[in-house]
Amino acid sequence: MSTKKQLNFRSLSLKKTIIFFFLISLKITSQSNTITRIHTDWNKTGTGYWTSNAATGVGNRPDNVNNLLAFEWRGQTFSTGVEDNKLNTNSVSYNAQNFRALKIQTLGANTSTYFLQGSMIDGSATGTTLIPALAGAVSTGSERASRLTDGKNGLSLGTGIANIPNGTAEFKIGTNNLNLVGINDNIPDLLVTQVAEPGGTGTEDIFKFVDAAGNTVGNQISVSFNSVSVIGTYSLDLFRATDGVTAFTPAATRDIRMLGIETSSFGITSANAAQVDRFVVVFSGSSDCAFIAFNTKSLKIADLSMIKKATLSSCGKAGDVITYNFDIKNTGQVPITNISVSDPMPGMVFSSNLISSLAVDQTATITATYTVTPADVAAGRIVNSATVTGTDPSLNTVTDISGDDYNNNNATITILLAPPTISAVHPVTCASLGSIDLTNLPASGTWQITQTGTASATYSGTGSTFTVPNLAVGSYSFRVNTGSCNSPATSNINVGEDSSTTWNGSSWSTGLPGLNRRAIIASTTPNQPFTTNTTICSLIVNSGAFVTIPSGVTLTVNSSVTVNGSLTFENNSSLLQTTNAVNTGDIVYKRATSVRRYDLTYWSTPVTKPGFTLYNLSPDTLGDKFSYYDPNAAAWMINYNG
Repeated sequence: MSTKKQLNFRSLSLKKTIIFFFLISLKITSQSNTITRIHTDWNKTGTGYWTSNAATGVGNRPDNVNNLLAFEWRGQTFSTGVEDNKLNTNSVSYNAQNFRALKIQTLGANTSTYFLQGSMIDGSATGTTLIPALAGAVSTGSERASRLTDGKNGLSLGTGIANIPNGTAEFKIGTNNLNLVGINDNIPDLLVTQVAEPGGTGTEDIFKFVDAAGNTVGNQISVSFNSVSVIGTYSLDLFRATDGVTAFTPAATRDIRMLGIETSSFGITSANAAQVDRFVVVFSGSSDCAFIAFNTKSLKIADLSMIKKATLSSCGKAGDVITYNFDIKNTGQVPITNISVSDPMPGMVFSSNLISSLAVDQTATITATYTVTPADVAAGRIVNSATVTGTDPSLNTVTDISGDDYNNNNATITILLAPPTISAVHPVTCASLGSIDLTNLPASGTWQITQTGTASATYSGTGSTFTVPNLAVGSYSFRVNTGSCNSPATSNINVGEDSSTTWNGSSWSTGLPGLNRRAIIASTTPNQPFTTNTTICSLIVNSGAFVTIPSGVTLTVNSSVTVNGSLTFENNSSLLQTTNAVNTGDIVYKRATSVRRYDLTYWSTPVTKPGFTLYNLSPDTLGDKFSYYDPNAAAWMINYNG
């Protein structure tokens, strides 16, 4: 019966964690297993170098891919082989090693599983876009697994998966592929990373070597990250792993923790090393992993990687031919034989489908063709993955799912006609409805754009650009067709509102009002909103607000004025309306004029409210001394009693 050793580490306030494994000797003590400093290629200062040994504050948190260059373990610094020149440039002394992420083929997901992504990988500090986007509405196991092999050598600390569901991942090693010289050499063989909030007691991940029958060789190790010291903090966006929908506020923060483990910690010795067939990881359900990595100097992994690339002969109409190249590379440390490709897409025709053998780092290409169907045209794209299979020297089967590079399993997406590109979104304003600028339309011939979402519409035209007009606040998507070819739809684009701003007595809610933005006055305590000449689209004074326009100030309003509270223009202040808009509510104007007997004072007002006469204004003036100018008679006429 195998013994079980448990690694427990004490620390405070941990966020979710990502686990890294590298094969080298490791003693099972809390302090000796903890990685105490990391060096990465985050480009904070323009040099592509960053180092940390504790939680980091605002302005000092990696927010991009962030590949691991080196780490400190047991007082020594070890490089990962990602880019040793950057360590040299920054005067870092190190023991040169070569680490690679273990390539997991598939991962499960549940409602608590999340994609982790550096907050600036999508280029926006305030927005959230999953990069790369999912091939469909629901993520696949290979899409989730590929987040554990991002970056150079798969060692990105800027991407990962949080709360990996309970399950097992196995990695083929084969007989006699453990480097016995590396046992107890005080160099880590496995790296384990934690990059979110670690689980509590009872949520340990298990790591072990097994033989061909699945029996543990040596002993298994149980790792709990809730007591491992933090060595850095990064800025990230989180997305639901089931469908890629944004899950939390952009630019959240999580801490980074790492462990280094030696092969000897598993009870591997020269006596039992030959029994090892596979390395097994059992995820607890609370694992937060950026990658699991191994030291290629200590462990020989049998591994194949495949890139599937498509070349389309035309725009993608029915009958067009797609040529697929399956670029296969031996990314392991042992030769692979009897290599072939299987592709589930009906109608795929291979010109040949057998590679007899591939030495370490050797590549070869298999070619196939596929004819576009009417169903493909209706969908606007073709999405699928292939699988490569080979045999290692221990006669184990080695497989890989195709990706867009050797480090991931992203599905191959062939766009039959590219969707429109959203180049600009113009919000709804006080003066106009919203609009969206589309580019990347077919440059030749006539196209038709189909709009769906809050409102549906179609537009026909020519040229590579088009502005979709008259959009109310809402969400919209667009696709283009040229008759024989249909594009996929764009992602949903939100048209917002920038039509008003509200004064709360101290400040404007969304910036200053203007010709395109309505001013809403909710309160005038403690301050009035208009103290200098101001031009606005329209004005609403809410009940309970008492607006006063001071003397000498002109308020220019392009449209209507609605007064539910109070609006008063002091003497020598003005309201200038530039359109024939209809106002609602009462507006008070104060006008002071010094007069002497026999002076003529000329007043002008648009008010026609019954009872509002000049006699009410000046009851002591004689009744026949009120006059008005009649343009038809070109003369002043008496207006008795005003």
